[in-house]
Amino acid sequence: MARRKKDDETETETEAAKPSEVRKVITQARLRSLMSKARSAEKDMGEINGGLREEIAQAVEKHGLHKKVFSTIRALDKMKPEKLREWLDTFEHYLDISGLEKRAESVQPMEFGEGEEGETAEEDAGAEQGHRRNVRAFPPPGSVAAE
Repeated sequence: MARRKKDDETETETEAAKPSEVRKVITQARLRSLMSKARSAEKDMGEINGGLREEIAQAVEKHGLHKKVFSTIRALDKMKPEKLREWLDTFEHYLDISGLEKRAESVQPMEFGEGEEGETAEEDAGAEQGHRRNVRAFPPPGSVAAE
């Protein structure tokens, strides 16, 4: 790439640009290839997320899943043990000082029972593993903080 330098109005000279003044740009072919791959990946992610949303909706409807609590648990599951411990301690402290626990005590607590009538944990786990290959159970905790 060259730039023009005007000495006077009628005469022009060109000099080579310094490497530090030249910016690399992607080629049209490479850009189009990346765009195509990105579109394909977005489509695949949409299908995977759609399948997960469907599974969650069924769990809400048929198995009593609390969607917001599940969302929080998913976020916590991604944390490193140290950050998880910090989050749990801080959350408990905030519950204490916010007065939310006292407010919740004004309502009769929920009773947690088994799943649907006749459903066992083994059947539920088997259905989960066999239904979708991209949905898997949460891994067991692997740190002392989780114990």
